[in-house]
Amino acid sequence: IYLIRGDQASCRQLEKSLALLQRNFLPWNQADVIVFHEANLNPQRLEGRTSGIPVRFALVDFTSVPEELADVEPKKRGYRHMCHFYSNDVFFRKELDEYEFYMRMDDDSFILSPIGFDVFERMRERRSHYAYRVILKDKPFVCEGLGDVVNAFIRENPDIAHGPGWRKAYWCYYTNFEICDIAWFRGEAYQRYFRAVDAAGGIWRKRWGDAPIRYFGLNALVPQDRILCLKELHYFHQS
Repeated sequence: IYLIRGDQASCRQLEKSLALLQRNFLPWNQADVIVFHEANLNPQRLEGRTSGIPVRFALVDFTSVPEELADVEPKKRGYRHMCHFYSNDVFFRKELDEYEFYMRMDDDSFILSPIGFDVFERMRERRSHYAYRVILKDKPFVCEGLGDVVNAFIRENPDIAHGPGWRKAYWCYYTNFEICDIAWFRGEAYQRYFRAVDAAGGIWRKRWGDAPIRYFGLNALVPQDRILCLKELHYFHQS
């Protein structure tokens, strides 16, 4: 799945990403491609530019203004909508009802060499709920208060949550590439966690990103042997 902005630069990058996906990933992995987009993109603009991949398009609406966004300048609202979308909304999109997993790519995400195996079959074999490529640290100023919410959730939900919680660093999965077990993320454990995060309002007010939200939720709820690092993936995003 992709979520693209719809401007010309985004479309050009998507075209390159799809060409590399066709060359280096799809020969080993049976997968459909869904592009989520806002109303500013007419899918006809991408006709003949998808490397022969029969892309499906799905509209998202990022125009609503939750109360928490009232004081946020308009040009910054779209990113917060994106963070909320990937933190949870995406799991309940009807377009994903028929699928077991989704793999996220950004328009500027590029798979640079052949993966050579079926990543979804590996997920099944290892009973993985999540796959990632790399772990980074997020900027503290866009995570203000998130650690307190995570730690409170772990304390208040000992039936499903465990450590380590947040200490000094806002670690995050680099979520511009990820594979998610859709049924697990729709399940009660993650949904209970996300409700606690969402109720705090930090996605809208503080720009909490889906990356640290994903990292701390998974590490509180899932054994490490159910989280897969795809070290074989030769992958580029931005810098």
